[in-house]
Amino acid sequence: MNLRPRVLLTISLIVSVLVLLFCLMLLRQQQTNARQVIAATQGAARAILDQRQETLHQQYSSRLKSFVESRPEVIDAFVAGDRETLQRQAQRLSGVLIKENSWFSALFFVHLDNRVFLRVHKPEYHGDDATAISPLIAAANQAHRPLAGFELIRAGLHYRLLHPVVRDGRHVGLVGFGIDSRYLVEDLGRRLGCDVALAVPAASQEAMVWVQDALVRHKDYLLVAPQGDFFQQPPPALDPRLDEQRLRVGNRHVVVMTQPLTNVRGEELGRILMVYDVTAMVRETLRRLGQTVGLGLVLLAAALLLLYVVLGRLLRHNQELTTSLRRSNETLEERVLARTRELEQEITQRRQAEQRAERARRMEAIGLMAGGVAHDLNNILSGLTTYPEFLLMQVGADSPLRDPLLSIEESGRRAAAVVADLLTVSRGVACVKEPRELSGIVQAYLDSPEARRLQVEYPEVKLASDLQARCSCLCSATHLHKVLMNLVTNAVEAIHGPGQVLIRTRDENPGHLSAGPCVVLTVEDTGPGIQAQDLPHIFEPFYSRKKLGRSGTGLGLAVVWNAVQDHGGDITVASSPQGTIFTISLPACAEGEAAAAMDEMVSADELQGSGRVLVVDDEMMQREVAAKMLKLLGYEVYAVASGEEALKFLQHQPVGLVLLDMLMDGMNGVETFSAIRGMIPGQKAIIVSGYSGSSEFDRARELGVCCLLQKPYSMVQLGQAVRLALNGPK
Repeated sequence: MNLRPRVLLTISLIVSVLVLLFCLMLLRQQQTNARQVIAATQGAARAILDQRQETLHQQYSSRLKSFVESRPEVIDAFVAGDRETLQRQAQRLSGVLIKENSWFSALFFVHLDNRVFLRVHKPEYHGDDATAISPLIAAANQAHRPLAGFELIRAGLHYRLLHPVVRDGRHVGLVGFGIDSRYLVEDLGRRLGCDVALAVPAASQEAMVWVQDALVRHKDYLLVAPQGDFFQQPPPALDPRLDEQRLRVGNRHVVVMTQPLTNVRGEELGRILMVYDVTAMVRETLRRLGQTVGLGLVLLAAALLLLYVVLGRLLRHNQELTTSLRRSNETLEERVLARTRELEQEITQRRQAEQRAERARRMEAIGLMAGGVAHDLNNILSGLTTYPEFLLMQVGADSPLRDPLLSIEESGRRAAAVVADLLTVSRGVACVKEPRELSGIVQAYLDSPEARRLQVEYPEVKLASDLQARCSCLCSATHLHKVLMNLVTNAVEAIHGPGQVLIRTRDENPGHLSAGPCVVLTVEDTGPGIQAQDLPHIFEPFYSRKKLGRSGTGLGLAVVWNAVQDHGGDITVASSPQGTIFTISLPACAEGEAAAAMDEMVSADELQGSGRVLVVDDEMMQREVAAKMLKLLGYEVYAVASGEEALKFLQHQPVGLVLLDMLMDGMNGVETFSAIRGMIPGQKAIIVSGYSGSSEFDRARELGVCCLLQKPYSMVQLGQAVRLALNGPK
């Protein structure tokens, strides 16, 4: 097998394994979360049952004791065997207790021989021996002390309390209360908000002769007092004997949990069944798995396309490129594995933080992660965006390689745009701001290919503008262009059929910003509006209600929010069924400070220069890319791999300009430039970064760095920056 198939197969396996590992970790985390929720629910159910049972015992045991001790006429009738008098006397208390609790079911008297003397609720049934069906009565008569517990009797499963009757120091029998266990079922269903039922063995149906309610038979159990639709027609797979069981019923995923009820001997009489719906958890897991697999397929397809086109035609003629790509793949594998482990920890920490922090703090945490990922991706994308540019300069206009190379270059730029979104989500990233007219930025967007493409794709939606603002604002035109593009794209896609998106600018003095004028941008659409439940989350990264197939990465409004915050501005949203209005307020700067946009559409010949340039970068591919660009532009280029090596080089060979990477092992870009300035006052330098904080760039500017160049950069951007630095003051 030659090199190209081996490389293609290797990349496919690496991406597939990484996606599989991430999916497995995601599944494991989701299962852990589900187990925790289920365990918490079971604990809550057990606590509710214990608390309610304790409440019943405390409430009725004291009432029962007071009844025995304070009603001698009732006890006299019981001892004398006067059933009619006893019925009249006890009927009043029974009526009061039933009014207090409709589930109070029984007041009864039992002789020492365990024969029932009187059931107040059923006076016609008496004289029967309760020894066989009521172990609690037998135990209480034998122990001569109060007892309480669950029993399965003719009226069903009840909680019974017994108190001894003593006359002249002699134990003569028992007085008992009974509370229907359906009281616990109803209370548990109400407090947990789930379907609940009581399951008793089917063999006990013959004993429960007084139960009037309809019983649902399921296998070897009877479902008594089912609460909710689930138990009206229980699924065949339901097994009440299990403590926990996962079932799928139609489109629902549920967990059935049980709590046993035992008698005084510890024998199980029945179980309370509770149904917890975990459909949302399952769907969320499937959604995340789908996103992970989709992203893996996109990365795999992009990698295979790149390797197939480039390696198939240029591998034999460019061994240096092959070596660079191989090292990049190895580095990517190591970094992705390391990042996967870090992400697992960060996701866990972020989930915990999200429960305690406000939305802005959550977005900042996500932004820090996005910035780190963007830094790694920018280094990797440099080769993807730069080498096609080199190759296009070496092939003719009629070359069959031209169109594939243009496609690769465009893919790289689109990937770089996504990384730029990630960087925007990461607040505090260094960017160059200059005074610009907001109306001019809006007009530039309306004349851009992005706006024209929207008009072609959505011909029924009209883009209109009302640009009245004349004040300027200190801003990054690139970021505001992206803000406007995201807002307009979302507005256009939200409209189904004919409609309009209106962009306005105006000058204002709003009271909620700091003193001084401001410029206001509004984007108004005639779409159906944003749902009320979605409004608090629209600025969160990856929160999207778009259907599959629509544009976007889920970062659009997060980019908007962070860009506005980085500009010291404010953004508000007003939505109704008639449409949505986004309003952005930015601090204005003094009149006359507006700068014109730099024209980057220049040829390589216009960027030709001369001089000695030292490239400092710890990434071999980054050094090679920068060196090749500068050599093509006519400069004499030297390259080193660290700040320490740069200092040693400059001790012996002076250069006109130093091109410094911001983030390096050992000395970073700012530390290196500070040391160079201490050794060579007036030395010119450009800082290059895939991701760095604005505070670091501010420190570099204080030291005298010429400008910041963001990775990945084009030859035109590099040429302009070098010309500007070499021709500017020291």
